[in-house]
Amino acid sequence: MKKICLLVIVMISLINESFAKNDFKIVQSLTIPFTPNLIEYDHTPDFSYFLCSTKSDMAMIDGNSGKILWQVNFQKAFNNKKFSNQFWNKNANVILVYDEDSKKAIAKKYFIDGKTGTLLWESDKYVSDFGKYELSEGFKSYYDNQTMGVLLPTKDKVEFVNVRSGDVIWSKTFDISGKERDFDCFIMEYYNLVKIVMGKNDETYLTTNTGEAVTDIEKYYDKKKALSTATRATLLEIPEKNCYVIMKGKESVVLDVLGIIGGGGTGAQSWKMKFSAYEMGTDRLLWEKEHFIAQSADWITYEPYVRMMYAEGKLFVEHEPNLKTNSGLTVLDIETGEKSWECNYTTSSLKGLMTTVMTPFPSPEPVIYNGNVYVVDYFSKKLVSYNLETGAKQWESEKLPTVQKIPNAILSDGVLILPLGAAERKIQKTESANEYCFSYHTSRMRVVCSGFGKSKKQYTYKYIYDDKDTYGIRAFDSETGKTLWSNQTISKIAKDKFSFIASTQLIGDKLYCATNKNLFVLDPKSGAVISSALVSKEKVGDIWGMTYFKDKNQFVLNCVSGVVKVDAGSGKILGSLKTPNVNGLTVSEMISADDPYNDYAIFSSGNMKKMEYKEFSSVDLDNMKIRGTHAADVLFFDNPHFADGGDRFYTVKGNKFNIYEIK
Repeated sequence: MKKICLLVIVMISLINESFAKNDFKIVQSLTIPFTPNLIEYDHTPDFSYFLCSTKSDMAMIDGNSGKILWQVNFQKAFNNKKFSNQFWNKNANVILVYDEDSKKAIAKKYFIDGKTGTLLWESDKYVSDFGKYELSEGFKSYYDNQTMGVLLPTKDKVEFVNVRSGDVIWSKTFDISGKERDFDCFIMEYYNLVKIVMGKNDETYLTTNTGEAVTDIEKYYDKKKALSTATRATLLEIPEKNCYVIMKGKESVVLDVLGIIGGGGTGAQSWKMKFSAYEMGTDRLLWEKEHFIAQSADWITYEPYVRMMYAEGKLFVEHEPNLKTNSGLTVLDIETGEKSWECNYTTSSLKGLMTTVMTPFPSPEPVIYNGNVYVVDYFSKKLVSYNLETGAKQWESEKLPTVQKIPNAILSDGVLILPLGAAERKIQKTESANEYCFSYHTSRMRVVCSGFGKSKKQYTYKYIYDDKDTYGIRAFDSETGKTLWSNQTISKIAKDKFSFIASTQLIGDKLYCATNKNLFVLDPKSGAVISSALVSKEKVGDIWGMTYFKDKNQFVLNCVSGVVKVDAGSGKILGSLKTPNVNGLTVSEMISADDPYNDYAIFSSGNMKKMEYKEFSSVDLDNMKIRGTHAADVLFFDNPHFADGGDRFYTVKGNKFNIYEIK
């Protein structure tokens, strides 16, 4: 029981964050009349609406003006002391509140306008739970923008209802003959269709706008809707072929969660993947094929590891090996969608027995050049060349050092360059027996409990960060696989005994290589040093990362004790900033930044390996100074505390609410 109490305390401390000392400007500050404990500052991405509630009171805040738009007391408005069920459909900006249904009666459902707080409509005929259907999920997650429709079932029919007016768009009567537990209904995620399940083998598909029954569901596949999330579908435009290709998994995904926690399942496996090619402009279907494409997945987000690229008339699909060990990289003909050939490849690597660590995409994407395909076989630790048309193996390189990751493969004038080693965010799985445990999920970890009694197990999946690797660089002749030069070459020519290669990037015909000490500009063919930026003289510690900003033609180097800016054209240092700079996650991505240069941010305090960060800082790269600093916990909420664009964020403490401006 102590473990549960400790976990609850930790979770509460995350929710009730403190106001940290910082230099960011407060643009809005507000104290609401009650302390929310049911809906706590749920909001739209642009901060226009913040919803707060208890079981008896509800208020909506305008994040732009800092004013309370409206407040409702349920006793006064609905003659009801409290509502335990409260749900907000943000797309429609409608709030649903209701009591629990009883065996004798169906509770009245109230639909409230999110803009004004006024009652839009009410009904006492729709059930809150029926079979597998749950009104909470159906109302919040399944919404049709075109008709403003939501699915609201009674015990003998499904109605598609305009959520703002209560008008019934269409209705479907059903008879499940006592098999209520099998009933379900939902709007299909990537189709303009409603699926109604009335039994294990009884499914009906209806159009969202008219409720017309259909059998050929593929005609209703909505490409725009599918690609708005891109978690199960990928679109690749190929202008030279005047077409685009969509790769998508199953129409609905049932995750093998028990398989994941037991270690023997396939996780988010979708063994069959559908590929569809369409003509640009007309959307005319050119071909459609289905291929076996295995997938591993992120154990925390369940995001599948699979990616697709195009070159020289071929589609290249990287995935886990299928049932055949020689599969993994599948090559398709762009004209027909037929499989050309396959070779061994992998998108994730596992280490350990009881403690398992997973590395996503340990090998770089394949390189296609001069009728050849070059891949890194992670398990044999070799660079391998295949014939583009036949898939015949042509040569293998000498064995590479054992590294956790090879971030990218660089091609320059017939020379293939492999930066070896990389700091990497990884996923760690641990298993323990725990009599008192329960499942929960945050943005950084997932805890799953399974089994009963003495066999009950707790499986913890968490992100860790590892910068220990065998760093280096190797350059190969693309025709023969012969090694041309390596990191020893650079060290000897530059007379610089660096510890590791922090980052490598090709810009034009020059290779920029950041060691832990300095930034070198190299000749890709020979490895000769053309020029260098002596970052070590800035006294900001070892370099651990490098970012290139094309519009500025500048490199920004992250160092242990600072940030350094370098002009890519001249190789001159443009400025440096001394500040603690913790390796690990990319803060700009975490704050929903829309301008990576102007929204640049770093972690200024924390433990990188445990991924426990205490503080982040926003950096003005133009003037090389810190704009402001704040406690890092604001970055790690599942309900994002940053507005779209990354220019504002909010903090709360009880009923006190602040919005800060970063720039």
